[in-house]
Amino acid sequence: MDVFVGLVKQRLTESAMKIDFFHIGYHKTASTWLQLEGFKTNPDIFMCNDARTELDLYFVNEFVKADELCFDAGQFLQAFSAIITAVDSDYSSRIMGVCEENLSGHYWHGGGERLLLDRISQTFGDTKIIISIRNQFDMLNSLYANYVKAGAGTKSFRRLLDDESMLGSMVFRKLCYHRLIEYAEKLFGTNNVMVFAYEEFAADQG
Repeated sequence: MDVFVGLVKQRLTESAMKIDFFHIGYHKTASTWLQLEGFKTNPDIFMCNDARTELDLYFVNEFVKADELCFDAGQFLQAFSAIITAVDSDYSSRIMGVCEENLSGHYWHGGGERLLLDRISQTFGDTKIIISIRNQFDMLNSLYANYVKAGAGTKSFRRLLDDESMLGSMVFRKLCYHRLIEYAEKLFGTNNVMVFAYEEFAADQG
């Protein structure tokens, strides 16, 4: 985890609550492991959407899923700061992070990712963005396996791609990773965006 610590040692702006980095892991790139285990191995990191304190539910419901016409960055930041303070009043002395795969957009087609990146910028200003990607062929296999295991349906992969209700035909849109990466670099600067491959991470863990 040293790479993450080194990436965010210096805070870039002042705010009521400064989040040093956002890990935007595409679905099926080990984000859940990082949330539950990986980032917690370093005591200097405080995860602002820690599932053990239900901070993750608040972040998803009030930030990720918030109605774009109703979302207020200032109100969210004030409320989120108060909730985190109640969990750990000494949080500001640590590296603050968020790890959330849904920031990469819709599970199947990635829609909404630009709005969410804009929302991060609007709410938290300058910050570091870490994006994890995965070989597209393996990603498709993993997405389909999850579809079957989760009981979402029994369609063949070909039929799923033709299912307009599932928007399966748009999955290839999400696999164009450069779209999200380039927009993140535009908002936060090339030096503030780090991209790593799931395969490299998995090899290190092995």
